[in-house]
Amino acid sequence: MANTLKIARLAILTTVSVFGLIAMGMGGALTPYVFLITPAGLAIATGIFTLLTLPAMVAVEWLKPGKLFTSTVIFEAIWLGILSVLWLSTGGTAATVNAAFSALCDHRQQDAAAFDGFGDSEGQSQSSASTAICDLPHALAAFGFLNWIFLFFYVVVIIILACMASSRKQPKAWTGTVENLLATRSAGAGARTPGKDVETSSYGMYPPVAGTQVQAAGSV
Repeated sequence: MANTLKIARLAILTTVSVFGLIAMGMGGALTPYVFLITPAGLAIATGIFTLLTLPAMVAVEWLKPGKLFTSTVIFEAIWLGILSVLWLSTGGTAATVNAAFSALCDHRQQDAAAFDGFGDSEGQSQSSASTAICDLPHALAAFGFLNWIFLFFYVVVIIILACMASSRKQPKAWTGTVENLLATRSAGAGARTPGKDVETSSYGMYPPVAGTQVQAAGSV
């Protein structure tokens, strides 16, 4: 189970990094258009934050597992939670652009001249303006929401596991690594106290009541 969580962590962080690189490129393609600067800026900024941190977190955990604070549960929950909000904002602003220009984009085949002004004013061709206004925001919204879903799901899972470990009085539930949440649990499940095993086999599920042994000896 611990290996499954480790593989899931690697897959999610790698996927989000790749999607972040793609979204950052889309944001760069939208920068020539002033009215698209908000989703473009969010995509570029969030992509930079993602590419600067997630690959580093994967590399650090691979080379020096559990040695740095970037591998702790509390750091991953906080930082990845912040990134998930940023990606949600990126997808939301791109979706807002889609809604604002939906009527224009629905008729771009019949009225291609509608994009002449956009292309000429920004020094771009008509086809470039059509793609930037109608196609790129759709793709950017998709990648933004996908990254939000991946990160949000991962953060919720590790918070739940950390809370369960903390309720069991497990040491370093929040300051340890994500992998150790399940590894320590599995190791602890197999450990038994010899004294308690004897009491359970002799008296059932409950510990012996005071005076029980004395009464038993008197009756004999």
